[in-house]
Amino acid sequence: MATWRDAGIFSDRERAALCWAECLTGLSLPGAARERENAYIELCARFDGDEVLALTTGIAGINAWNRIGAGLRFAPPPATGLVAA
Repeated sequence: MATWRDAGIFSDRERAALCWAECLTGLSLPGAARERENAYIELCARFDGDEVLALTTGIAGINAWNRIGAGLRFAPPPATGLVAA
C-alpha cells in the first residue's frame, strides 16, 4: 500500500499502524531512525502497550516471511476459478 498516506480513507489509528509497519520494514532507509522515533510516539498515543507489542510482532513476522519468500523465490500459486469479465 505505497499510497496509504495519500488515500485519505484511514483513521488516525490505522495511519499510525501503517506508518509503524513502514518504519519497521525500511529500517535502513535514510532518516529511518528519526522517523521511527516519531512513528513510535504516534503509535503509543493511539495504542496501549499490548496492542503495540501485537502490531510489532505481527509486522516482524510478515517481514520475515516476505524475506524468506523473496530469498527462496517463492511465488504465489496461480489463481484458479476466476472468471474474466
